[in-house]
Amino acid sequence: MNKIASNFVAVLFGNFSNKLILFFINIYIANRFSTEQFGIVNFCTVFVSYFLMLANMGTQNYAVLELSKIKVSVEKIGSQILNIRLIFSIISYLLLIIIVYISKFDHLTKVGIILSGLTIIFTSFNISWIFNAFQDMKHMSISLFIQNFVAFIFILLIIEVLNMKSINIVNLSYSIGTLCSSIYLFIIFKRKYGIRLHQRLDLNQSKRIINQSIPFFFSGIFATINCNIDIILIGVMLGNQNVGLYSAAYKIINVLLVVSTIIFTPLYPVIIRLFSQKDKKLYKILYTTKKVIYSLAIPLIMVSFSVSKKIISTFYKSEYYTAHTVLSILLIYVGVFFVREFYGYQLSAFSLQKKYMKIVLVSSSVNIIMNIILIPRFGYQVAAITTLISEIINLFLMRYIVNKIIKVKLETTIIIKITISSIIVLLFINLILKMNIFIIFMTSVVIFVGLLFALKVFSILEIKQLIIKEK
Repeated sequence: MNKIASNFVAVLFGNFSNKLILFFINIYIANRFSTEQFGIVNFCTVFVSYFLMLANMGTQNYAVLELSKIKVSVEKIGSQILNIRLIFSIISYLLLIIIVYISKFDHLTKVGIILSGLTIIFTSFNISWIFNAFQDMKHMSISLFIQNFVAFIFILLIIEVLNMKSINIVNLSYSIGTLCSSIYLFIIFKRKYGIRLHQRLDLNQSKRIINQSIPFFFSGIFATINCNIDIILIGVMLGNQNVGLYSAAYKIINVLLVVSTIIFTPLYPVIIRLFSQKDKKLYKILYTTKKVIYSLAIPLIMVSFSVSKKIISTFYKSEYYTAHTVLSILLIYVGVFFVREFYGYQLSAFSLQKKYMKIVLVSSSVNIIMNIILIPRFGYQVAAITTLISEIINLFLMRYIVNKIIKVKLETTIIIKITISSIIVLLFINLILKMNIFIIFMTSVVIFVGLLFALKVFSILEIKQLIIKEK
């Protein structure tokens, strides 16, 4: 099995299992507590995410890019990045505390943010970026599993066994899980690679790393705005109950978004290397990847309005039912997001971080302005529409730039075949919509994959080329 395939399997197992654990944690919380309390947990998590970005300062993305080129010493760059992250993590957490202290948030929300903010410190020595650059996805997946499993066990222990009903136990549990995950990666790194990361701070090198990381930082901030600024604005303008309803739909979306991570995490360092070496294999990998992405995006968009009510009623209690409208729109967003990621990862791999940053600046600005204007007037549901619009802007702008460098075009017949397969699956779903959602999902996937092979969208030879090691 070649490197891409083995890493794909590791990321598939790790991320999917971890997202499922996280999903069931959220389902448990949503049904165990009120919509307002569920909203508090999600508001705190999203609020802290911006301070996590500040603590990271884009150094993680920069490190993956540099180490994947195999031009720098891991000990040299790794040590400096760890020092930088530690310093910025302390600054970020102190800034978080100050802002929370002077804010008008209620007491429960303030405590939740402080507890959730501990993840800022605990991720400062997380070295998943080294494993990513080394294409060692197995341990990254295990670390994510540890993070979410520990959090889940801690939540169940405190709430069910010790009978403590405070919602902020959830925020504390996430932080403890993050700590355990970071410790695991550090121990494995020491044992497996034997590379010593020292604590000496080289000011000149650190300055250079920060300067190179800034485009990643702003790109990450703007991308994060596109993904979750709606939750912050809903919380501020409409209250935590509306955050809870909106988040109920978004938790399902987060499970689907992991598919993008599964596909692109093992491919990203490979794309970087092939592009830097001007290897002709790059086009072949991108072509197959684009077919996979379209095979995910098209059916997802087409079935969005058919399955949303069924999904919400399956996982949540009745007070969350109105969230099905948001889910329908966000399912379309996921399809657009998959295609956008195809171009976004290429921009980063081609060292076009500044262009990426400018694009997400435009889309995130549109997102913020539309949300501020529309949310107070039309409610939390409109936030899903603004998220979709901002992602469409990203897609068209990123596609325009990437196509100037390398244009990967699918044949019209391929797109038609995927669309026909999607229509057949949509009709099938509508026929069996009263059945269990898991049965609907599994049978639909089997039928769809079978149609793709029957119509020769994919071939057995293509699959073999992915899993058989090249000579």
